[in-house]
Amino acid sequence: MTTTEGEQVTSAKEAAGRRAADMVETGTTVGLGTGSTVWFTLVRLAERIQSEGLEIVGVPTSTDTTDKATEPVTDPPYCRCHETIVGDAV
Repeated sequence: MTTTEGEQVTSAKEAAGRRAADMVETGTTVGLGTGSTVWFTLVRLAERIQSEGLEIVGVPTSTDTTDKATEPVTDPPYCRCHETIVGDAV
């Protein structure tokens, strides 16, 4: 796979992950899958939690996803948001 192809795949995964997060409504229980696309979903959910006050319960499908969802991201606006995503599910 060339760099351009790889970038296109990453771009498509980011678009899919962010779009999935945009479909989530407050009060929803969300299955947080495993794989490379879930990171983009987690980041977008964190953005929405911070900016919109989105309230969800996340159910991670692996310890890797749990780790990604609960680790703070150092650059605003993501700080302390991931913990909210899975706090009730872990």
